[in-house]
Amino acid sequence: MNKLLIYPLILLLSFQSFAQEAVQHDSSIVIVDESESNLLFFGLSYTSNNMKNQNFSETELPSITGDVSYYHKNGFYSSFVYTNYIDADATYETELQLGYEHSFFDMLSLDFYYGWHQFHGDTDYESLNYDHTLNLTSTLLYEFLQFSVDQSVTFGNSDNFFLDLDAGFSFDLENIIFQDDLLNFGPFVSFSFGTDYWIYDPMSEHHKRTVINFLNRRNFNTSTFEFQSTNFYLPIIYTTGNVSFAFSWLYSIPSEKFKTLNWDDQYAVMLSFIYSPNF
Repeated sequence: MNKLLIYPLILLLSFQSFAQEAVQHDSSIVIVDESESNLLFFGLSYTSNNMKNQNFSETELPSITGDVSYYHKNGFYSSFVYTNYIDADATYETELQLGYEHSFFDMLSLDFYYGWHQFHGDTDYESLNYDHTLNLTSTLLYEFLQFSVDQSVTFGNSDNFFLDLDAGFSFDLENIIFQDDLLNFGPFVSFSFGTDYWIYDPMSEHHKRTVINFLNRRNFNTSTFEFQSTNFYLPIIYTTGNVSFAFSWLYSIPSEKFKTLNWDDQYAVMLSFIYSPNF
């Protein structure tokens, strides 16, 4: 079996729920084989989104995500992602992604995609309001270390730019239960920056002015690009044959500005199943 390069595509921290499906990152886990062949993936994930408020009580926003991804051997790919919010009435969102990925010197990879996004249902579950997104991710692999820079632009009620700086490592154990199976641990930390226009999208003009004045009086800048959160990720992925099972734990610590807006630490647990048929 060719060695697998496993990339957990984790989610951008959002105001309503930490574990969102992909705008900046897919909510599935993609397994990329080194063979020169076309690849097809079917994924299904359950995410338990948990958010603490200022009274340390928890709000749960569980969701089910299904996705289909096709990777052509020349580097082009397409993905369709559907997320349903279990506790909401007929609330779901979809995203169609078209992208291209290319590797250089077996160390550096560049991944660019365009995403078309739609949200339907209870807007209380909508974190980032956008219709289109452009994303560029640069990843450097050196032995077991991994560093990446993720840049995203979203277009919706407001236009926003996000930047994530990630660092972590990947450790593989082979032949655990069956011959040629693989167990991968890939913890990493991410520092997230971005514009804050999206925060005010769901607010009325009066509410927006009140919030901006509240932040300005506490010496916080508004309508600006700034540090937003520190995020910790621990994905554990087991692969045998054409099937992968994954457990991912995510924890986020917001910046002081967001804490002032009663946004406390957030965490999520994600369980995923991925199948790649031979064709």
